[in-house]
Amino acid sequence: MKILVFGSCNIDLVYSVKSIVRPGETLAVGELNQFPGGKGFNQAIAAARAGAQTVFAGCIGSDGEFLRRMLNEAGADTRSLLTVEGKTGQATIQVDEKGENAILIYPGANARITREHIRSALAGMERGDYLLLQNEINELPYIVQCAAETGLRTVLNPSPFDESLRGIDLSKLECVILNETEACAFARSGDPFDFIAQAGGLTDIVLTLGEGGSVYSHGGRTERCCAYKTSVIDTTAAGDTFTGYLFASLCSGAAIGEACRTAAGAAAIAVSRQGAAASIPRKGEVAEWLKSAEPITAR
Repeated sequence: MKILVFGSCNIDLVYSVKSIVRPGETLAVGELNQFPGGKGFNQAIAAARAGAQTVFAGCIGSDGEFLRRMLNEAGADTRSLLTVEGKTGQATIQVDEKGENAILIYPGANARITREHIRSALAGMERGDYLLLQNEINELPYIVQCAAETGLRTVLNPSPFDESLRGIDLSKLECVILNETEACAFARSGDPFDFIAQAGGLTDIVLTLGEGGSVYSHGGRTERCCAYKTSVIDTTAAGDTFTGYLFASLCSGAAIGEACRTAAGAAAIAVSRQGAAASIPRKGEVAEWLKSAEPITAR
C-alpha cells in the first residue's frame, strides 16, 4: 500500500524583526532564514520517514529543485512533482521578539496544477492506496472526484481553512483530519466537536487537540488518544508530522489507536526541535522514544 501526497511545496523566508512592520514604516531585519515548507511537503517527509512508500505530486519552479532533492533524500518518489514556469510558492514571514508573526503567502507553482497532471499522478496508484490532500493547491474538488473513481482512500486536511472547502463532497473522503480551529470554522461553531456531530455520518474524522491528544470518530463512535509530555520549542510541523505518521502507520497495518499513539510520539519529538521538515523524526527514533514517553493526563 502506498501514500500519494498531492500538495504544496514552498520556500519559507523568515525575517526576525523587533516588531511587525506598519504601513509606511521601514525596519531593519535582525536575521533572515530560508526554510523548506508547504503542508504537502512536510506531510510527505513525515510519511516517508515513517517508512511508508510515499509518492509526492505537485509543482515547483526552477528555484525549488532543492525541495525535490530533500523529498528524494527522505525516500519519497517525486516523478509526479513537476517543474513549471514561474516561481515556487513562497511564504514571507515576519517574526517579532514576542514570537508573534505576520505571513504573506504567494502560491506560485502550487496554483499551476492541471487536470492532465492530476490524472497522470493518480494513474500510478492502486485501488486502496491513500491520497493525502491539503488546501494549498488548486483543483481540489476535481482531485477528490478522480480519486473516488480510482478507488483511492482520500484524506483531507482542510488547512488553511477557507469557504471553498464547503464545496468538497465529504462523503467521497475516507477521512478528514483537522485541528480545533479548523473544526470550529467548518462547523461555524465555537465547539470543535460540533464538526464531528455534523459530518461524522459522512466520513471518518481525526480531530487533533494539542496537549488534549486526538479523537478518532468512525460510524458514530469515538476513540481518544493521549498526547505526550515534551519540551516545546517550535510547533510549526506538529500537525503535518502527526498526519504523515498516522497514515504511514495505518498503511503498515496498525490499528487506529496504535497509529494515533505513534503519530502523537512523532509530533512530540518534532515540537521539541527547531524548524519544520528538519524537526521530523525517523521511525526508529519514534519507537525508541515511546518506550519511555510520559502521557499527558486528561483533565
